[in-house]
Amino acid sequence: MHRASRALEGSVVIGSFLASLVMGLLASPPARAGDAKVVLEQFQGPGATKFREQVRKAAKGLGADVVSDKKLASTEADLGLMQAADAYGAVAKQLGATNFISGSVKGRRPVATLVVKDSEGKKVGQKVFRGKNPRQLAATLDRQLGGALAELLGSSGKGAAVVAEAKPSRETRKESSKPSRKAAEPADSESDAEGQDEEEDDEGEDEAADAGEPEAEEEETSAQASDEPSASSTTGFLGGRKGLDASAGVYFYQRQFTYNEKVAGDQEEYKTNPVAPAVALNVEYFFLPYLGLAVGGDYTIGLSSAKGNTTFATTAMTFFGGPKGKLTFGSLEVNLLAAYAKQTFKLEREVNDVASNVPDADYSMVRAVLGVAYDLGAVSLFGTYGYDLVLDVGTFKDAFPNATAGATEGSLGLLVPLRFLLDGLDVRAAFVARSFGITMNSDAGDTNRAGGATDRYMGGVVSVGYRLD
Repeated sequence: MHRASRALEGSVVIGSFLASLVMGLLASPPARAGDAKVVLEQFQGPGATKFREQVRKAAKGLGADVVSDKKLASTEADLGLMQAADAYGAVAKQLGATNFISGSVKGRRPVATLVVKDSEGKKVGQKVFRGKNPRQLAATLDRQLGGALAELLGSSGKGAAVVAEAKPSRETRKESSKPSRKAAEPADSESDAEGQDEEEDDEGEDEAADAGEPEAEEEETSAQASDEPSASSTTGFLGGRKGLDASAGVYFYQRQFTYNEKVAGDQEEYKTNPVAPAVALNVEYFFLPYLGLAVGGDYTIGLSSAKGNTTFATTAMTFFGGPKGKLTFGSLEVNLLAAYAKQTFKLEREVNDVASNVPDADYSMVRAVLGVAYDLGAVSLFGTYGYDLVLDVGTFKDAFPNATAGATEGSLGLLVPLRFLLDGLDVRAAFVARSFGITMNSDAGDTNRAGGATDRYMGGVVSVGYRLD
């Protein structure tokens, strides 16, 4: 009787298995991963650029079709929208999109939130990732983002195929390999009880292995971080990145030279009217994450100066070059430039011309400039402040032989990434200023005597930049 019940029980199990197999074969095949087409919205917060790029790579890794930023921008323009959120349904219909993905990064100890919406903009779900610092957050995202994104896309229905094709996580593989305690039948015999005890022992061993696993996983992440710049670099456009950063643009400025405490001589002041146009170029190359070289300058074009009815061709230029170091603290970058620089501003005239007393500029100097930059995601802010040690005032000594000078400089601007056109491309705009303070050190017998002078250069620069890691 005992054997008969065992046989009957085995038949039931086999019958259940065959029924499940037939139902599985009759069920419609799952859609392929290509059925999921996702749109990445703009992410918010410091480090959002890096987070968004990690999401893009994770989605592509799952086999999802990711709409390009350029295509999204074109569609928004065609529909007369400022952003996809203004009309999710219309954008989804135009692009054939199944999901919209947005995200944000907040906090000093960064917390990244990933949100997936369906084609109508309704929230499907969200996942939260944490790190003690941006580097740890990036490593956490590298480990967990793929599985989390697959789960969220699977919850939306149309993206379910992504889950089917996603590689199971280590935890999922462990769970599937463990015996199901809920499905276990009550022990009918002593041998069954022993088998159940063995299962519990195996499960305990698995749990012990799980307890030691995070350390190994952390070591694996650290190894990846040392080999892959994306895992170790700071989020956003900033960071301890190696590579090229170049920009070129136009610079409009005004020069204003004024004397103070003028005592003797026939020296004249000067002011551009209204502004001087110049082309500007800056190139930085970091061969280490924290150290590189920077060179740049500007060249004034089409400038002339007038006095009375006489016009004088005017030339002006600046250039600099030297080492540049930087440190990063999350989305904040602090940098320091130490460079040799030259700045000239000259009127082309003869000695006895009516403008012969207008001062030229011909400064040689060493610049020490402290800079900061902060990534806000959609834009980045930057600023500089520095002191210039003037080594030589050049031709100014013809009028004031004992003259010495020093200068301060500063800038304040913003950077807007143009990822929808090309990764690494951006546009930059900044207000810049430099002011030379000149001390004449005049003697009683000098032909020209004055207490001092100020030579100011103020203007704005707009440029297109490109970063190549």
